[in-house]
Parts: sequence; structure tokens; C-alpha cells
Amino acid sequence: MKRGYIILTIGLLIVPLLVLGRIGGPYESDEHTRLLMHFDSNLEDASGLNPDGELHGNAAFIPGLDWLNMCLYLDNDAPTDSSRVLIADDPDTGALDLYSTFTIEAWFNILTKGESWQTDPRVIAKPDTLYAWYCPNYWIQVTGGNEFSIGYFVRPWHWVDMRSPSDIFELGTWYHFGFVYDTVTTPHTAIMFVHNEFDSLLYMGVWELDPVDDEPPYVSDQPVNIGFGGGGNDSWLDGFIDELRISDIARVFPLPPVIAHTPYGNTYNTTDPCTISAKITDESVVTSATLYYNLGASWVTDDMEPTGDDYYDGLIPNQATGTSIKYYIEAIDDSGEVVTYPGGAGDSSYCGIQVLPESLLASDDGMMMSSRGAFGTINEKLTSMLVPESECTLVTCLAYIDSLVNPPGVDTLKLHINPVDTTTGYPDEENDIITPILIPVMSTGWLETIVPELFVTDEPFYVTYEFITDGQPHFGQDVNRTYERSFIRWTGGGWWGPRYCTDFFIRSVVKGQVGIEDEINLPSYYHISNISPNPGKIVTISYDIPRESMVVLRIFDVSGRLVKTLWDGPKFAGNYTTTWDGVDNTGKTAPQGIYFCQLTGPKAVSTRKVVLMR
Repeated sequence: MKRGYIILTIGLLIVPLLVLGRIGGPYESDEHTRLLMHFDSNLEDASGLNPDGELHGNAAFIPGLDWLNMCLYLDNDAPTDSSRVLIADDPDTGALDLYSTFTIEAWFNILTKGESWQTDPRVIAKPDTLYAWYCPNYWIQVTGGNEFSIGYFVRPWHWVDMRSPSDIFELGTWYHFGFVYDTVTTPHTAIMFVHNEFDSLLYMGVWELDPVDDEPPYVSDQPVNIGFGGGGNDSWLDGFIDELRISDIARVFPLPPVIAHTPYGNTYNTTDPCTISAKITDESVVTSATLYYNLGASWVTDDMEPTGDDYYDGLIPNQATGTSIKYYIEAIDDSGEVVTYPGGAGDSSYCGIQVLPESLLASDDGMMMSSRGAFGTINEKLTSMLVPESECTLVTCLAYIDSLVNPPGVDTLKLHINPVDTTTGYPDEENDIITPILIPVMSTGWLETIVPELFVTDEPFYVTYEFITDGQPHFGQDVNRTYERSFIRWTGGGWWGPRYCTDFFIRSVVKGQVGIEDEINLPSYYHISNISPNPGKIVTISYDIPRESMVVLRIFDVSGRLVKTLWDGPKFAGNYTTTWDGVDNTGKTAPQGIYFCQLTGPKAVSTRKVVLMR
């Protein structure tokens, strides 16, 4: 996001930058430069950290943009050309391995595109051979849909693919592409931006990174490919590349304000206002931050107040049960540049809040989801529901179907209820909390399903509708963008959506299982009460939550490095246990030694030592 979501802000902008100097170089190497290629009649790395580039195929050095001197021309207008530059991965410096905060940028001008060998040309890619070449440490490309794309591999088989809107790329045009991956500031963010040769900003996208699903990139030992993806037959670049730079910091560029915001989500609270919080940063000064909200009639504004560390808060008054709230955020800097969250916000793009009765559980959490492509984060695409009471059972599921799913002829649904912690997101009947229910679907509209089988749980769970087909399975998906609902499908070894599909919405009614006469002894403070066995190979951690709140339970090593996040999200008051099997966030086995388990709640921290044995 646990959130499990990537938050995408898209702004299709054409903004001239009123600053002295030029975007994108020429640069001089500094202590943070890990690769710098000027392509001034050679393939030298100005950083001095890597071997010079090795040319394959047909290439030339010719005059490029006038302030950047020469550039590299790669000739790939025929499938036999196979022109690219390789830069070997030096294990002594590891300069080309990107796994923490970094910046990648380059100028490029693609001349031809669309033939079978160049449908998705790569500017740069550091491929992998352990899994597959298309599981790289990182890549920059222009896709078949004429989208600018940056991505990286995280773990088998999950990659992060961040894209611009389609059809903003044009052949024969110089573009400056930049990507900033920042794990120093809070929240962790990624920024992708594109300028034209006149220093006008064409696009800027901002994502909030999820520590589990989006961090860190997987590192490979393969050489960097310039002008090729490192495998396959569709990634050759025919055109020009210049001023390619990789840095180990989040570099600052003259950009509009950046809004990092986690959508509020649904609420059961009818007595308190909704506090909308956002981190708004700018290289100069943010002159105004405004919250726009709509209760059904017209847009109302609230001036957001600074609360410190670049955070701003705005208020939406408390509303009655059943109210649907739209909202978005607007920021303006001292240059007059305007940005909204979500991008292009207004009547057609906004974040949503529904005020729900306590007995009604809804799948919509207000999150927006970007297009992730195959092997996208499975759990962000399946419909997830968080139990709103300390113990409850599902009574009724309601699915709203606008049209029958593609392909035609699907007439049966299978309702699954699964634990949250699934490996692939694919419903596993052996782990279903209930016996899956077959539901005939003959028409569109609301479909109500009674769940006769009693179950009680105090953990989050998934409600998933599987469409029974003779071919590829389809699953209910809540896209959560401007109230669009859709499906995803499994095809060709990956999850795809939301295209090819139809609209879909799920709500469920739950019933609490804690009786009034039941004696409930709630903890009085946030506390890790016990860890056993300690030392141990697999340890059980017991902890106490005094009231409903957002809490984080994490494992750190003795240097303070985060090893494993065991929980990050809401918890109701009570006593909990969980286990740590000695595996870190990347799926690797942590070495034997001393660690610290830390429980963090509002204005409270509890820490205990853990000794891991092997």
C-alpha cells in the first residue's frame, strides 16, 4: 500500500521554467555521481567509478543539442543492426547498483519506433540473469503506447512500473527524462518528470513508495545496457542519447510543488471532522495550499494550515452516515506554478470518502491505483476489506455489476474469503476461511449473497469474487480512481487490468461477536509484553494496544537498519501475538545475532531485544 498501494499523481503540464541555466546539463562529476556519460566523441565515464563503455553495432558521435556538444547516435532502424553500449558492473565499486536513494536522468531523441524489434525501446537497463533479463535493477523506456516509463525489479515476480499518460511522446523530439527515488524524506517518494528541449515541463508524476511492495530495487551483477533492454527482441533504440547521469542522492530540479498524500479512506466517524493531511514540498516557497471538498452540491474550499516539516492540514466537517465526500488538494508556489492531488483534479478526478454505518464494511478506501502491468502488486489489485470491530463475522456480500465480464458467457461467480497474508493473491481454497460459495450471475445490477457459514476473525481479510471461465480466471478489483470499478485477469503469466474488463463494486455487511456482557480487559499502554523463545529460530511476539490506533511493529538490527515490518496499519484495542521467522523484508534469511523489536503507537514506543539463533 497495510496500504499496499502506490499513489500516483499525474499532471500533464506544459510549464516554461523561469530560471537561469538549462535543465539536464552539461554536468560535472561530484561525490554523488555514480555514472556520467557526456558522449563527447567517446564512451568515457566521467565519474571514474566504472569502465568505459563498450560499443556494439553501428554508432556515431554527432552534434546534438547545441549546449551539450556531441551526442551518441545508435543505429537500430533494421533488426540486424543491434547497436548498443555496455558498461561492465564493477564489483569493487558497485556504482551501477541502485537500491537506496538515487536519481537517473538522460536526454534522448528516438527517430523510429514501432517495428517488432523496437516497440519498447530502452534508454538504459541493467538486466538480470538469475530470474530473467526483464527483471532488471532498473530501466528507462518508451512503451508501445508512447508512454514514458521507469521501473525496477523488487523480488520474484514483482516489479514496479511507473508511467506517464499515453501518447505524449513524439518521434524526432529531444526529451530530458528524470527519475528521483527518495527514501530519506518521509514519506518515501518517487518522482518522474519529462522536459522538452526548451526546458518546458511536459509531465510530472509523484508516487508514495510502499516499504514492502516498492522498496528496495533488486540488485543484479549484469552490465548496464544503453539503447537496449539486455534481452528479448523489442527493446532496441534507434536514435540519440546524451548526458546520461546516475547519482546516489535525490537531486533537486526546478519543478512545481510536490504533493505527497495518503487518501483519507472511508470512515465510521460521524462526530469529528476529517483531517486531510499532505506533505507539500517545493524548491522555493509554497505560497498556498487549499483543500477542495464536495458534499454533493458544489466545491467548497478550506485553507490548509502548515503544521511543520512541510506538512499541511485541512478540515472537512463531520458528516452524517451515508454521505459521500469528494476532495482534492491544490498547491501553488511563488512562481505561480499550480499542482493538484490527484493530477487534473476536479469533477472527474478526486479522492473519495464514504461515511459508513458501523455495521457496513466497504471495499473502497479512497486510494488511487496506477497501471502496473504484468506481475504488478497482486494484493493492491484484489478487493481487500478490513474488519471494523475487534471480532466479527461476514453476514452478507453485495456485488454491483454494471456489465458482464469479458469474455462473454461468464455466468458463475465464486466467492472466496481469504486471509490477508497470501503469497500470490490468487484465492487458495485450502486457506479459505469459509467454503467457497458458487453464485449464478444472469444479469447486471446488485447481487446479494448470504454467507451462511459462521466465522470469527480479528484480522483483516480479503473478499474476492472469482469468475468461473473455461479460459483465464478473472477477479473482482476495486480500482478506486474516480469511483471506477473493474476486474483484473491472469493471462500469459501475469495480472492485467483494468482494461478488457467491466465495472464492479463490493460491499459487505458484518456483525460483531463481542457481547455486552463479555468482560474485556483492555491494556493501559502500548507494550511488547513478551518474546519467546528468546533466543530462538522462530520467535513469538506478544504486544498490547490500549486503544484503536495506527501502530507499527518492526524488527531492526543493531545498526538501526530496518529488517522486517511485521505490521503497519490500524489495530483495535487488545492483546495480540505474531511471529517472526527470521526472514527480512526482501525474503532473505536474516543472519544470527541481536535484533530489536519495536512497537510504535501515537506518542509511544516500546522496544525489546530479540536474539535470533540458527
